[in-house]
Amino acid sequence: MEGPTGASSLRDHSPLSDRPEWLSPRDLQEVFGIGRTKSFNICKELPHIYIGRCIRVHKSTIVNELRERRAGWHELSSVVFDLMVVKLIG
Repeated sequence: MEGPTGASSLRDHSPLSDRPEWLSPRDLQEVFGIGRTKSFNICKELPHIYIGRCIRVHKSTIVNELRERRAGWHELSSVVFDLMVVKLIG
């Protein structure tokens, strides 16, 4: 019997701290559990670079953006947010 197929086989649940310094949209998908379109939109909204045709966002940009937006996230409890940050930075 072969391993899992579909999207579940593409998921890597390692935290952001174990990821490369420059993150791809795929890294954002796997860490945050978001879709492809949303991950590309996030990359385009934040300071980013292109390596060839591949877009990348620096890991510290993601962490800083989450910390800055924390005050504006009324729907997220502080406990949930803290768990997200712990997952991201290890």
